[in-house]
Amino acid sequence: DEMEFYATSDGGQLWSVSQFNANSSLNNLFVMDNLTCWIPSNFGKVFKTADGGQSWDTIVIDPGLINYEVHLYDSMHGIVLAKNSSYTTYDCGETWYESLYPSTFYFEACGFSDGGNICLLNDGKILNSSDFGNSWNMDEVLTDKDFRAVARLSQNEVIVAGDNGLMFK
Repeated sequence: DEMEFYATSDGGQLWSVSQFNANSSLNNLFVMDNLTCWIPSNFGKVFKTADGGQSWDTIVIDPGLINYEVHLYDSMHGIVLAKNSSYTTYDCGETWYESLYPSTFYFEACGFSDGGNICLLNDGKILNSSDFGNSWNMDEVLTDKDFRAVARLSQNEVIVAGDNGLMFK
């Protein structure tokens, strides 16, 4: 299946379009700079461009995964989040290391901040990592409502929003 990637560098006046063969659903994207973009997808694939979408590399982490999120902290460190596991890279995606989080935890939202801090949310629970996803800690249950969005401001500051205007900081 051909996928289209649209990019603009003039505030939306003109758009460039490139196509690539993804052969899977694209789930999100992470834009690192004006040339580099990462897109997680089904079948354990992550697509990466380093030339503004003119060409795409396919990185297969684990064919059995559905990758939901990808985030790069800098030019070398990054993480891919799948349904119940995460994969971390320290060499810009050349090598990936698996780090499992609790298998009963399926995240609804995630937030990132500098220094490898990650926050995953679901069912009023918060799962945290401060080491690029190598280890995870479950925080106490804050509410029985569902969380929908999160912003990780720093290692110690997180803002979450949920059903019916629910907010925590």
